[in-house]
Amino acid sequence: DHAGLLALGEVHVLEADAHGRVEVERVLVVREDRARAAGQEVRLAMEAVDPRSLLSGHYAALRLTETGAEGAACPPGLTGAVEWIALSPRGDHHSVAGGATTREAALALGPLAVRGSAYCNDFTLPPDRGPVATGPEAEPPPAPESQPVVTLDIGIDRFYADQDEALAIETALRDAGRDGPEAFAIVSVGADGRARLKGVEIGGQRTELTWF
Repeated sequence: DHAGLLALGEVHVLEADAHGRVEVERVLVVREDRARAAGQEVRLAMEAVDPRSLLSGHYAALRLTETGAEGAACPPGLTGAVEWIALSPRGDHHSVAGGATTREAALALGPLAVRGSAYCNDFTLPPDRGPVATGPEAEPPPAPESQPVVTLDIGIDRFYADQDEALAIETALRDAGRDGPEAFAIVSVGADGRARLKGVEIGGQRTELTWF
């Protein structure tokens, strides 16, 4: 029966294709795992976004955002076409040092360059007026200071985990305000300039990415 043989042949082709896809996916996962392990590890400040449920599981959504010092200016080069971001050590983590269109230009701004972009919002802080002075020799009110808030986009915006772990991470991030524990994304920057997430650290507690 030619129809039966044809159907059987189609099944065999589909099975072979499925096995091939699984093997390709396995190779890609191993390759990514090796690249993640070989890259330079950095800690980047982050904050939380509400987690979203997926058909394949759950994840805690992340935003790589850091508030700079009062009176500081936005990092240079973050306007216009930006393809590379310079990172520089800042205490126990790395911060955005500037943006550029080439890797070489980014490395002139900081010791580590990563593919991506960033933007900076320069918020104006209300001045600390102190006691109100009166009379002819009263000093003019102080000029308002600014405070930069830099948001980094390097292709990392979620941390996959089971539902309980994702919700626990999101809750911990919500509690990590100005007076709460610090929160960081643990990122590997490869020789190709690509950033790969390794885990998160909240209040000194590190959670490794294990879904791959």
